[in-house]
Formats: sequence, structure tokens, C-alpha cells
Amino acid sequence: MFAASRLISTKCSANTTSPLNGIKKASELTPPNLTFLYNRIGVLYRHLRQYETALEYFAKAANLNNQLGLADPIPYMAIANTYIRMGEAMAASRNAYRALEINPYNADTYGQVGVIYYRARNYEGANPDAALRCDGLRRAAKL
Repeated sequence: MFAASRLISTKCSANTTSPLNGIKKASELTPPNLTFLYNRIGVLYRHLRQYETALEYFAKAANLNNQLGLADPIPYMAIANTYIRMGEAMAASRNAYRALEINPYNADTYGQVGVIYYRARNYEGANPDAALRCDGLRRAAKL
């Protein structure tokens, strides 16, 4: 597992296929329940602008979390960020709101929802999410 962590920390350079091959090899050698490997593979494919393949790996991580009973919003936000890069704001917002259902106290997620609205040019919808982000920060500070 330490080797997998070392591979993940490899910085993406101009040659992204080398870290991608290393992480894919690590995901084959490690137990299949390490969802962070699938998230990293998806991020590297998104960096290469292979959005459909990136979405497959993010979905694999989300499905695996569901099977394991883990409530992790990270794969859903990764899916949302990929869809927004593809220009599909509605699919992005659905996944971002799914991440908010899992963890409504994460102020960063509210901010990312606001960014999704902004990129979709829904400026009226972006402003309330900024206010909700502040509310989320206040709620998290009280915990």
C-alpha cells in the first residue's frame, strides 16, 4: 500500500501517461477497495481530456463506496467537475448536489456548486450557494 501511495504522490508532468500507467498498475496489485486510486486515475484521464474514461473511473469509485457503505462525496464532486469541463452543467449540478447530500457541512462543496452555476452562466443561482457556503462554515465551526 505504501508503494501505491508513493505512486499517487507523483506529480503530473508533461508526460502524464507514465504516472497513469503506474497508478493503474498499483490499482491492479492492491485490494479493490482503495477508491482513492480510482479517483486519481480519473483525475489523470481528465487531465488528458479523456472525459468518458475519467467518468468511468469516478463512477467505479462511487459505486465501490456505495458497496462498502462509505459516505464519500469526493467521487461525486470529481464527476461534477468533469461534466462541467465537458460543458454539461445539468449533469454537473446533479452530482454536486449528491455530494452535498452526503456531506452538507462541507463549505468547499457549496463553493464548487456556486462555481458550477457560474460556469453555466446561472449567476442568480450562484449567489445563494455562496451564502450557503458561509452558513456551512458556521455550522461546521459549531460542531
